[in-house]
Amino acid sequence: MKEGVTQCNQLRDLPSSLFDLPIRIALLGGNMLESLPRMTRATSNSLAHLDISYNKFRLLPTDLSLLSALRILNVSHNKLETFPSELCTLTLHSLDLSSNLLSSLPLQLSNMRCIKKLIVVPNPLVSPPLTVVDKYPLHQLIISQGREHIFKWLSVQSNHEEGWRFSASAGVATLRSFNSNSYVPILKID
Repeated sequence: MKEGVTQCNQLRDLPSSLFDLPIRIALLGGNMLESLPRMTRATSNSLAHLDISYNKFRLLPTDLSLLSALRILNVSHNKLETFPSELCTLTLHSLDLSSNLLSSLPLQLSNMRCIKKLIVVPNPLVSPPLTVVDKYPLHQLIISQGREHIFKWLSVQSNHEEGWRFSASAGVATLRSFNSNSYVPILKID
C-alpha cells in the first residue's frame, strides 16, 4: 500500500492496524481526529508524507520522531499549543504549523536545516516574537529568508539558554559567556 487517504470523512478514530502497513503517504486531513495510533516499524521506515491538517489535535505524539522517512508534515489548522522538541530530530523538508495556538517554537527547530518550506503564521507567537516572523511577507517566510531569520533568532535564544548573551554596542555585535568575562565578536557593523 502506497497511500492512505481518509480526508474529509469526519473520522474520530483510526484503526490501529492502519500504521502496520508500509504506507508512504497518509492524507488524514479534514477529520475530527484528536490522536493517532502508535507508529510501527513498517510505517517508520516508509511514511514520507503525513497530513493531519484540519483536525482537533491538541498534542502531537512524540513517537512521530521515529518516522525516519518522514519529509513532509502538515499539522496546520489544529489546536496545537506546543510543537514537541522531540520532533526536531526529523529530517523534514516541509513543515506546516500554521493556524494553531502556538505561542512559541522549540529552540531545537533551528537544528532542522533540511527544511525548505516552513509555515508558522498565523499563530499567536511570542517566541519568536511576531516582529521576527512578520518581518517578511508570507511567501518569503515559506521560502528561505524568513525561515533563516527565524532559525537565527532561535539559535541566539538557544545560545542564551546555554550560557551565552548576545549584545551589540559601538558597531560590534558580541556573544558573552556567563561563565567568564570574555567577549567573542561575531559581527562588526560599519
